[in-house]
Amino acid sequence: MKLNWGQSITLVIILFMGFILTLVYKMHYRDADLVRDDYYEQEVLYNGKKQSILNYKKLSDKIKITQKEEGIVINFPSSIHIKGGNVEFYRADDKSLDKNYNIELDKELRMILPYEDFRVGRYEINITFNDNSNKSYLYETTINF
Repeated sequence: MKLNWGQSITLVIILFMGFILTLVYKMHYRDADLVRDDYYEQEVLYNGKKQSILNYKKLSDKIKITQKEEGIVINFPSSIHIKGGNVEFYRADDKSLDKNYNIELDKELRMILPYEDFRVGRYEINITFNDNSNKSYLYETTINF
């Protein structure tokens, strides 16, 4: 059977409509969460966040994050006395996988987090902490499991 140009155009239009309907069907069942529920509150705090990042960059010793057999090891600088803070693991594609930990250091100024708390994928890490003079610091990086 030989197709003429009218039948070819009709076939292309039907295939294109099928493609679009398939996309609409798939997108309807996809979870479309906001990046953050507190997006506007975070935007208001942006200038303070910028200053915290600058404070961290001025430190001579930096935070080191490594993946070892016992878990994720976060080594904190010995040059600063950490008064308090938290470590946030943010997963952009699924907010139910987000993790938040208070900083609790051992004698070697490190924190070890077990792998069982995490799923395979990419996490953004935000480490915020304060020193004795209540100066705030923010370290941001990403990690892949």
